[in-house]
Amino acid sequence: MHPLYQLAYIEEGADVFYEENIHVEELFIRQLADATLIKNRLWEHTFNAASSKSHLAIHAVAWSEDPMEPYSAQISKTVFAHCAVGEVFQLKWYGWNEVQFDLWHQELVPPAKILHASSVLLNHGYVIEDRMTTILYAVMDLDCRAMLLFVKKDDDGSSSTHS
Repeated sequence: MHPLYQLAYIEEGADVFYEENIHVEELFIRQLADATLIKNRLWEHTFNAASSKSHLAIHAVAWSEDPMEPYSAQISKTVFAHCAVGEVFQLKWYGWNEVQFDLWHQELVPPAKILHASSVLLNHGYVIEDRMTTILYAVMDLDCRAMLLFVKKDDDGSSSTHS
């Protein structure tokens, strides 16, 4: 069994608002996310830091819809509409249809495969159901144990980076 790491979420200019002990596999996927939903509140990550090898932090600010226009309002709407709590971690792919995000694909990720699932976030483009996509934004939903991936279909088959 891998050691536990203490992960704290810190609001910029304030104190720790959430912390827990997690395994390295889950630490990795959480640090790669762009934002996290914690207790029905969405936090946008600003940076990750470590005070020691086993004490890490994700610094965050309250979600703002401005930076991700035209997608941000629909990302927020989708995040708060989707929750179905499960025992097993999930990846959920939401595709942009020029108006809103629709659920394109979802998969259960057993604990032994969480690190593999993290590798999805290292690639800015991904093929989902024979569609080449660009990952626009990734939200770790701690309330529902899911990584929500917001993607758009690539028109030219190439992918670009997300923020």
